[in-house]
Amino acid sequence: MIGAQAQGFNSQTTGVAVLGTHTSNPISRPAMRGLVKWLAWKLPEHGSDATGKVRMTSAGGETTRYPAGERIRTLRIIGHRVTNYTECPGDALADQLSKVRRKVIRRIGGGGGGGGGGAG
Repeated sequence: MIGAQAQGFNSQTTGVAVLGTHTSNPISRPAMRGLVKWLAWKLPEHGSDATGKVRMTSAGGETTRYPAGERIRTLRIIGHRVTNYTECPGDALADQLSKVRRKVIRRIGGGGGGGGGGAG
């Protein structure tokens, strides 16, 4: 099954839902711990590093920022506003993603399996 979290990039990404309205409210400490723990498991599980950037090719779609065939390079842990016309995950959570990345990298020792797609 392929999720619908990042149209145009769904088959190359994994979606994570953090429930709430995070336009001005950051996620809670327990939510941060859960998010970090899950991503630190999921990325290596699929042979992906948590560090660096990944190249992906858009499959296109109505809500994607990129037409079919366009290649992008992005960080491995992103909010889906990077690939789609949306405000998600909200400004407050988007601002926390650099912290999420650092914590995930620290938890899994800086990498994973060395390839794979992003987590959006």
